[in-house]
Amino acid sequence: LKENYLIPRGITSMMDVPVYLNGRIEGLLCHEHVGPKRQWQSDERTFSLALANVVSLVLDQHERRLTEYALKESENRFQQLASVVQQVFWMTSPDGSQYIYVSPAFERVWGRSCDDLLAKPAIWVESIHPEDRARMRRAINLLSQGMEYNLEFRIVRMDGDIRWIRDRGFPIRNHAGQIVRSAGVAEDITQHKQLEAQ
Repeated sequence: LKENYLIPRGITSMMDVPVYLNGRIEGLLCHEHVGPKRQWQSDERTFSLALANVVSLVLDQHERRLTEYALKESENRFQQLASVVQQVFWMTSPDGSQYIYVSPAFERVWGRSCDDLLAKPAIWVESIHPEDRARMRRAINLLSQGMEYNLEFRIVRMDGDIRWIRDRGFPIRNHAGQIVRSAGVAEDITQHKQLEAQ
């Protein structure tokens, strides 16, 4: 370093201060002095540390913006995918009492708006044919206890049309094994049932 960098540039004194990001050294803030060899003063060292902290904050904000941008891009891609997929993707609180997300296909299959379901989660079970509701309630209860289900049932749309649904639900656990969400995929299998009947 001396022969290749310092001496050709006339650098006689250096002070390197680490720049931290998320608890690890991300780089160095390097101060170089050209001229007679010198000692760095206390106020110069304090200023350099403060400057390194400012650089750390700027890098942290930049990294956060990049992460937010990547997350937004990922969400946009998911929304685009969900808008064209025929199945209904859904996510609820562990006990199924609150819908966190339902894909746009819900409106096509159930004939109700996603906003209605998010505002009134009971719509899901209320839409199920009266003869199939007890099985659905048992499945939701099993799901809240951490068991998956795969169930076929009928729904009655607002226009009176009856459709067959295959719904699969599964628990989502955190690193400690606790159920933090329930999720699933519901598919309109009416056409398949009609073909079977024929």
